[in-house]
Amino acid sequence: MTTILIVAGEPSGDLHGARLARALVEADPAVRLLGAGGPKMKAAGVELRVETTRHAVTGIVEVLGGLSEFRRWHHRLVQTVQRDRPEAVVCIDFPDFNLRFAETAAALGTRLVYYICPQVWAWRKGRVRAIRRLFSRVLCIFPFEEAFYGKHGVPAKWVGHPLIDALAEAPPPADLRRELGIPAEAPLIACLPGSRTSEVRRHWPIFREAARRVAGAHPETRFVCAAAEDLPDEALAEGHGPRVEIARVRGRTRDVLHAATMAWVASGTATVEAALAGTPMIVVYRIHPATWAALLPLVKVPHIAMANLVANRRLVPELVQWNATPERLCRETERLWPESARAGMRRGLREVQDRLGKPGASARAALEILAVARE
Repeated sequence: MTTILIVAGEPSGDLHGARLARALVEADPAVRLLGAGGPKMKAAGVELRVETTRHAVTGIVEVLGGLSEFRRWHHRLVQTVQRDRPEAVVCIDFPDFNLRFAETAAALGTRLVYYICPQVWAWRKGRVRAIRRLFSRVLCIFPFEEAFYGKHGVPAKWVGHPLIDALAEAPPPADLRRELGIPAEAPLIACLPGSRTSEVRRHWPIFREAARRVAGAHPETRFVCAAAEDLPDEALAEGHGPRVEIARVRGRTRDVLHAATMAWVASGTATVEAALAGTPMIVVYRIHPATWAALLPLVKVPHIAMANLVANRRLVPELVQWNATPERLCRETERLWPESARAGMRRGLREVQDRLGKPGASARAALEILAVARE
């Protein structure tokens, strides 16, 4: 029996880990899957040794605050490697934790694969040396990553983006509108403030105030928030002052995006989901000021939205840090209000879809991982 340990630390990693787990079992029904992750991985048959997604954080300041939790996870996973002797460890994104854990796992003689690899081409390029030293293979989800890692001597293969497989699973847009009592002709703005509590607390007040202003100018507009399944209710607190009704659904990002006229999206995996849904979007992102000051000199790319990076041009608006305000968000929303503007963005998003590869990414990744485990 082949044993594989999958380590994910965020809701998006839990989603990709679950898809990978199902593909591994399909490729080898006898495989045993252990992991660190969340409810989706558990539902896919992974024996969770650590539950990580409830504590996911982003940014240097936030990571420092979670060091004690990271140490506990690290200890439990090291025990898992020592006791269960997996033939391979698969790291999914989450580099602040996974690169440290990989050092220990490699020292214990375990082969390592990085799936949803760190975006070292964007910032902290020095990490590529550790990846080259520790990992038997890197599986890339964006086409330009394979060439980057190959240039730095890392065995890399582009397998395509796993979210492409979800395109066929989306229900008709009318279903969600009918469920929420939203008329088919009403403009619907999807609000995706992020999957981590720290992200949502920074973005939700911006979205809430922008929604109030847009509703004043366009009273027929409806709003729906696609919240992560395990996001605490208090992260979406309404605050003080005038309110606008924002419907909330959990764990149904894809449904919300397919039903929406446009979307306000926190930078991250959700921007790829919006691109694949063909939903015109405005990307918003704020982090702790100290984290921003530390990271700004390290960033080496002209865009933060993955749709823009894949398109290699400014296809969707980006409101970052001090520019992420209700006023700027409303201004960009007005620019997208005419159907002609949204149609132009949708054409660009179709180009992004074409560049992200064909369906079957998780299955291709599973075969690569099993090959490494059996070497």
